[in-house]
This record gives sequence, C-alpha cells and structure tokens, in this order.
Amino acid sequence: MRVPRVYLDADIRGGETLNLPQGQSNYLCKALRMQRGRELWLFNGRSGAWLCQIYEADAKQTVVSVGEFVSENAESPLRIDLLIALSKGDRFELVLQKATELGVSSIRPITTERTDVKLNAERFQKKHEHWRGILISACEQCGRNIVPELFPLVSLKEALDEPTNRTAILLDPDADQPISALEPKGNGFRLFIGPEGGFSEQEANMAINAGITGVSLGPRILRTETAPLAVISILQSKFGDLG
Repeated sequence: MRVPRVYLDADIRGGETLNLPQGQSNYLCKALRMQRGRELWLFNGRSGAWLCQIYEADAKQTVVSVGEFVSENAESPLRIDLLIALSKGDRFELVLQKATELGVSSIRPITTERTDVKLNAERFQKKHEHWRGILISACEQCGRNIVPELFPLVSLKEALDEPTNRTAILLDPDADQPISALEPKGNGFRLFIGPEGGFSEQEANMAINAGITGVSLGPRILRTETAPLAVISILQSKFGDLG
C-alpha cells in the first residue's frame, strides 16, 4: 500500500508530536480514510522527508508522531528555470502541475504583447497562493521533497534583464536550430515559452539581442500548454534524469 505524502510548512523534528492543520487532516481522514496507526510521509520543502505515524485521526486536527528522517530526494541534477507567459483557463495550471512532476527548479510567470490575461496586484497575490498549492500537490504526488520556487509576475523585458549563468533558450517555431542540437553552455537551462500566438517579432529580436538562443521543436505548432512540457521532457531526457 502506498504511503501518502503530505506537505507541512513548519519545522519538523524526529521524536516530536505534531498537530496537522485542518486542510491536511481533512484530506487524510476523509479523502484517504486514514486511521490511527497508519503511516505517512511529512516534508516541508527544505530537504528530505519524515516517516510519521498517525496517533489520532480527526478531520479537524490529526495528530502524528514524527519518526525517522530520510534525506533522499527526487530532484533532477539538471536545473531548469521555466519562464512562461500567462494563459487563460486551466492551461497555465496544467503546466504548473506537469512541469513540477517533470522536475523544473523554478517557474516565473511573464507578460508579453500577446498575453490576454490581466492581473492586478490583489488578483495576482490570490493566484500566486493558488498556484503554489498546485506545485505542493504535484510534489506530494510525484515524490519531490523540494517545492519549485514560484517567482512574481514580470514582463518579458524584465525577465530578459535578469542576470543568469544558465543557457537561455526561447521556443521559436521559425528558429533554424532544432532543440536536439542544443548543448548547454552554463549551469542548466532558462526556458522562455510564449503565449498563444507566440512572441511578437519585436520580442523575438529583443530576446536575441539579450543573448537568448531560439530553438524549434519541429514542423508542428504546439499549444502553449503542450510546448513547455515537450521541451522540458527533451531536456530532462538528454541532460537530466528522465529515462
């Protein structure tokens, strides 16, 4: 039987007893039907995980006893920072979930000329909290103990101005260089993905002038939620730990 994994934003120490918040307690007791004596893994996104045992199962507040700490993690040796334009509906959330499962190190939402989604500061803060919850849930499911960093929203120009020691690439269907011919020149990759309709010509030129390498995936145009997952999979397969 699979041992459930639960994220807890708190200091965790072996040998102590912890009261889990209502959200996690409700999930364990009602969704998973966990009872006294069952085991679960707790992780706080900072290192490994702790094997715990349920001492008291209650949907409002479950009590667990913290056992041994295991330092193993499922992090990829390849660092990928994903910078992706906002998109409508649940497509952006799908990318957040699957990119986390595929091992990205960080995600930064960006705005571009063709970005349709408009968020003020208050709406973005609510979205940011919701999106981080998606990353945490994905980590609970896939076995990662470190939650990818979710950066604030910036414009493409602001993102291009940020210093980096990673190989920066931009997905461009008109690029001459296929992604299969790519070789890393730094510490991992910084991947730029545009909105529906892609980056404008001005934005593409701005990226090239900033030292970004344009790469293509082939003859087919992929949707904004498909493209990043395809690129990440290729990079992880070629340079990381996928397959």
